[in-house]
Amino acid sequence: MKRRIIALVTFVAGLYYVLEFLVPPHIGGAPDAAGAFGACFDKGAGRALLLYTGIRPGGAPRILQTPYPAENGPIETILAPSPLRAADYYGAMNPQLLGDRLYYIGRDWEDRIPGLCIAWRKGSRWVPKGRPILQRGAPGSWAASGITWASVLLPAGDHLWRVWYVGRQGDLGRIGFGTSREGTHWITAPQPVLSAEPGTSVESVSVVVRHGRLGALVVLKDRGSGIARLGWAWLSWPSGSPLGPLSDVVIQRNPVRYAWQTAVPRAVHDARIVDDGDIRQSSIRVLLSVQGDQGRMFLAEAFGALPKNPSEPIVLLLKPQPVKMPGKQPVSTVLSDVRDRVDDLMVVIGAFAIGLGLVSLAQV
Repeated sequence: MKRRIIALVTFVAGLYYVLEFLVPPHIGGAPDAAGAFGACFDKGAGRALLLYTGIRPGGAPRILQTPYPAENGPIETILAPSPLRAADYYGAMNPQLLGDRLYYIGRDWEDRIPGLCIAWRKGSRWVPKGRPILQRGAPGSWAASGITWASVLLPAGDHLWRVWYVGRQGDLGRIGFGTSREGTHWITAPQPVLSAEPGTSVESVSVVVRHGRLGALVVLKDRGSGIARLGWAWLSWPSGSPLGPLSDVVIQRNPVRYAWQTAVPRAVHDARIVDDGDIRQSSIRVLLSVQGDQGRMFLAEAFGALPKNPSEPIVLLLKPQPVKMPGKQPVSTVLSDVRDRVDDLMVVIGAFAIGLGLVSLAQV
């Protein structure tokens, strides 16, 4: 009798684990069903394309593209996590396009620590470098937990590439600065060039040139409440550090026509300035990632102008329609909601079966 029980338990456990391996937790759905964030534009293909980070429930982030405007347009994966690359084994996100280069954040295979990566355009596809070009700092340093965001600037008269990046120490984000001759090997400042006030973390930074001056749009988040706000700083060309304190950036959303607008700016996750290369203009265009209902992020767009008086706040006008909302949700399979509980049950049953087996051996 005991042998029959052991055989039955072994068969049921084996059948379950085979089904768990063969049946995915979710079927169908869009590649951005769990959220869309970290975006930029690609205007080099003869048509405007939106490049952004998409994620599925339980999946790793990947970089997607869709025609802009993105209403019901086809979605294509241009950079997915790969077991053949250490740099983005567990995810690729937050792209920035500069000509034939795609800078992005990859989560590495060893401990999922994010770092700055690069891919080159080869015809219609992107070929990533296998390893990060800018990695986390030394243990205990201000960037020991990795790099979660980067804003790279094309060379100016001194032929130097520049990068401003968000380095993390736990959940605290601060802005670092580096320079490079070719845009792949960086010499970085040992200390952050911008640290938020106590209790606040930097989430993203986006740098642009206007009238020969460097300006940065910064997203900060209260580490307690999670409420975000936006700030602006003019930067030094040699050191990359702010020339003064951050000034406020106000987002106008009146009249509020849609429910999603109420999440701006308090739930902004990141922001990137759309750089069209015209350094003479004073206007700015910004892509915002916003956390909406059920924690899913979506993309919005805002426009504004830099005031002539530096002491005046920058005012951005939120576009009435979102740029990209999360895609269709996948269908949950039978095992999706009970996997953890059944796994625990199988451990108990397996231990019981082993116990019966040991008792049987002891009686022989």
